[in-house]
Amino acid sequence: MKKKAIMLCLSTLLCVNQFSTAFGVCAAQIDVVPKVTVRNAEEIYPIDPNDKEWAKLETEEEKFDKTQINNIVIDQLTSEVLLEVIIKNPMISAIEEQETRKDGVETFVQKTNVGKKFLEREDAIDAVIKEYLSLEIPADTLNDYSDMDGLTGKALDDAVTKLLKDKEFSENVDKDLESFHKVHFLEGFLLQDNIYEQLTVANKRELYAKSLELQEQEYESDVFSYTAEKELYRALAQDQDMKPYIMLRSGVNDPHKTEYVDTPKGSKVEVLRYTNNAPNSDATVAAFKKKDGYTVYARGYTHTNCHAYTWAGTTSVWLAKPGKYLSDGSYKKVGSRIRPTSPYQKINSAGHSAIFIRRAGERDCIVRTTLMGKPIYETTLSRDFPSDYDVYDRVC
Repeated sequence: MKKKAIMLCLSTLLCVNQFSTAFGVCAAQIDVVPKVTVRNAEEIYPIDPNDKEWAKLETEEEKFDKTQINNIVIDQLTSEVLLEVIIKNPMISAIEEQETRKDGVETFVQKTNVGKKFLEREDAIDAVIKEYLSLEIPADTLNDYSDMDGLTGKALDDAVTKLLKDKEFSENVDKDLESFHKVHFLEGFLLQDNIYEQLTVANKRELYAKSLELQEQEYESDVFSYTAEKELYRALAQDQDMKPYIMLRSGVNDPHKTEYVDTPKGSKVEVLRYTNNAPNSDATVAAFKKKDGYTVYARGYTHTNCHAYTWAGTTSVWLAKPGKYLSDGSYKKVGSRIRPTSPYQKINSAGHSAIFIRRAGERDCIVRTTLMGKPIYETTLSRDFPSDYDVYDRVC
């Protein structure tokens, strides 16, 4: 009842059509902003990502549109509260879909007015540093994910689907990943070029010490024990200002090593093997399954990608591009923008690869792949490759 009352109040105050002239008209009507705190920050958004209305939104652009907040409201929030509002944004998980957290945060800020407005604030850096230094990562999750243990393929997808039908479980998935997204947003924000260059030596020392502390907490966490590389830690460790300080602390291990895999023709292809490559957490898999149109096939690994899975047939390394697989005669191109016909034909576009699994209807088909450390999933060709792509057959 409390949330409904707040949402009813907000509906009269928030104009969500963020890119239209109506945005300004709505803003002129605002006299009082409802009380928003760090504890109820998510209630400022006019849509709940666990409701049916959210599920009907088909594109990322539509979802970002639905999470915009009137600038008049934003301007009346303290930076501390605004930062929490950003963390509670239903689209915050989008920062995990870029190759780096830095890139993910940059894209998120560009697509949200809360991000843009926060970046403009003089005390934004101080607010982020204060929040980062106060972080404590919980070791346990709210949800019990044990029903997913040891499962793959249809059994895994069925188990996750069943669990997500419970609304409390579905909501707790988001809560379990909240600290995950918060750490990554704060670190990605601090890594923005125009932000990082403003950090003092004292700031860098505090942040470096905290990043080490958080790593220890992450090792004990059911969510963070599988996290991606610590970008902020490495940036600070390699910073010239930090050299005297770090010599007194610890060395910086190389996060990956270069190896080589063979194409079917025997050509050597360079890949990266990350030292902390590990299975995705159950909470991460459940969160991915909340996306409409995807079947979870396996947990996947944090430091692999679609090219490694499709062409090298492994989730233990990272392959930057398929290159030699396509040029040394191992595979031949059979067409562009056609529907694959033979099992395990492979599809490639400028930045994505997948394996053909089976037909789906008269025109579409099902493909299997992964994406930047996400679970291995199955979806339609039209969803994963909406524009140009090529289809390949193995020659030898």
